[in-house]
Amino acid sequence: MKGHTGGIYDLTKLKNGLLASCSNDKTIRLWDTDTLQQVQLLKGHTNEVTTIKELPENILVSGSYDQTIKLWNLNNGYVSTTIDIGDDVESLIPINKVELAVGCKGGDIKVYDLTTKKKTFTLEGHTSYVNDLILTEDKITLFSGSSDKTIRAWSLGNKECIWTVNRVGMRLFEFTWKSTCKIFGYTGTLRYIAIRPI
Repeated sequence: MKGHTGGIYDLTKLKNGLLASCSNDKTIRLWDTDTLQQVQLLKGHTNEVTTIKELPENILVSGSYDQTIKLWNLNNGYVSTTIDIGDDVESLIPINKVELAVGCKGGDIKVYDLTTKKKTFTLEGHTSYVNDLILTEDKITLFSGSSDKTIRAWSLGNKECIWTVNRVGMRLFEFTWKSTCKIFGYTGTLRYIAIRPI
């Protein structure tokens, strides 16, 4: 699968079976996983594209170091919405049909209403890159992992941090919410940590 001219930051499998990738070459590409051929090229960001997520109605949302998020209509490949975040975007997670949480390089998690294009609230606490966001199935609690070596759990109802795990060890780039209600944090040392539910 050749196409990107720079490093790949994120991959996501789409409901239509295609694979989407984003890169520091400022592009998003869609791939047929059977033929391994590129089927669509999305260009519009002016800096590295760091994260992508699928939304309903064949929409893809992307975040970039150009400090914007963009909503792409995959039916025609055009940008339908651009929102200025005011910070480099590191991670994204849809909360519901209209709200999107955006993890930023400066440490904030900003929540936007995609219909009004307005920020509804900000979760403050991290002091460095918010590299990953995970939402529980009940959509009540948001977990964040950061380069400040912490994991935080946030109540979306109260809009506040409800607990923090400090000194994870190294910068935390990715973690996964399991059905057993544990979080397994992946650190630079390949060490796993398990946290019991609240």
